[in-house]
Amino acid sequence: MPIRFRCPFCDQLLGISRRKVGTVIECPNCHGQVGVPGDDPVPEAASLPGAPPPEPLLFGAPAPAFGAPLPALAPPAPPTIAPTADYVLSTTTAALLVIGAVTLLGVAFLVGLLIGSKL
Repeated sequence: MPIRFRCPFCDQLLGISRRKVGTVIECPNCHGQVGVPGDDPVPEAASLPGAPPPEPLLFGAPAPAFGAPLPALAPPAPPTIAPTADYVLSTTTAALLVIGAVTLLGVAFLVGLLIGSKL
């Protein structure tokens, strides 16, 4: 039976075999150096009245049986995109805006070229 204890840095419930008593391990959650205590400082949930069920152990948790069916997962909901009626841009307006932007870039380039050649 594994020893269960909490990490003093992040309060993560850890479980490790009894042969590691007295050694220093690294917490898998916060990577802090934690000494393995000699006895089981986490009381059993059955001994505490009204206590929530115990958290799953990180070490020594039973593996699912081979060939056991996996639990069914619900498919993700498709994203909903609400149409916006605030901005409407026709193809003609878009084409004129692109032509104007390219023209302004060309004029700015030529101005920069003329200023650069005078220096």
